[in-house]
Amino acid sequence: MISRTCMMLLLLAGGLSSVQAQGTSQRIRLAPRPDSNRERWYPQPITTRIGEVVAFDNAQLAVILNGEAAPTRFPAERVLDIHSDEVPQDQREALDAFEKGDYTEAMKGFIASISNKDATERPPVWRQQWISMMAAQAAWRSGRGEIALELIEQLDKRPLPPLVWALLPIDWVGTVKTQPIFEAAAKRARSESLAVKLVAASWLLGSTKYRGAAESAIVRLVNLKAPTISPLAAQLRWRTKTPVELRDEWPQWQSQIEALPMPLRSGPMLSLAVTTRTAGLADVARRQALILETAAPSWHPDLSGLTADGPRLSQ
Repeated sequence: MISRTCMMLLLLAGGLSSVQAQGTSQRIRLAPRPDSNRERWYPQPITTRIGEVVAFDNAQLAVILNGEAAPTRFPAERVLDIHSDEVPQDQREALDAFEKGDYTEAMKGFIASISNKDATERPPVWRQQWISMMAAQAAWRSGRGEIALELIEQLDKRPLPPLVWALLPIDWVGTVKTQPIFEAAAKRARSESLAVKLVAASWLLGSTKYRGAAESAIVRLVNLKAPTISPLAAQLRWRTKTPVELRDEWPQWQSQIEALPMPLRSGPMLSLAVTTRTAGLADVARRQALILETAAPSWHPDLSGLTADGPRLSQ
């Protein structure tokens, strides 16, 4: 029954392009323009705009800013967060369950918040995609790897904004240890979906049996030069480095993270903080963790479990 519901959720998330924002204002956090550092010697701040989102896809955000009549457009890679104070009750309950670590209830709630609605009551498409990815996160964290990968495979059939890609349930910090998750990942490792391949490989890095195959899969994904997936695979590849390599090369890793679109940086930054600590680079890890605690580029589910003294992760 859960599997059928998952399929319904993803069909809705991908097929309702006519459903847009529901007439409420949102606060939108935007990264600096990519060329701003070339124009000014000092770092540019994250900005906040308030208005009604009318469209958001993999290319751009269109928003009618307060006091204006025509939409203003921003590149999708600049969108770090879209926050509304008027979140529907069912979505709020699912988010509260996720925050409390009740991932089974969160998964069911996210799915129900879309699938149990008439077409006129469903969230806009971008929000459905975001909720779907949150459902995949909750499924993974509740030990339902097969459901998580099914959701990802369906989502990967359509272009997604970086804000949604950032929530792929990649194991950035090496928390996957359970056999059912390894089995689900191994079963889907040959999926045609590059996103599924990436997530499955990240889970299998924790498996003695499958680690070699996972490392090879990550290298193949990097070499494909696929948008979004290859850069994320390149970040995940650092988890396969030896402590000696990490001690010599971690500045290169940090530079690669800074070259990513800002919405995609929090997961790799978490990985850098945890992996460098494991490699004995305590000062590097502490500095990175402090940055994440005080100024993470965008929200990530594992941020609440990271402290300056090391990870306290939710899974």
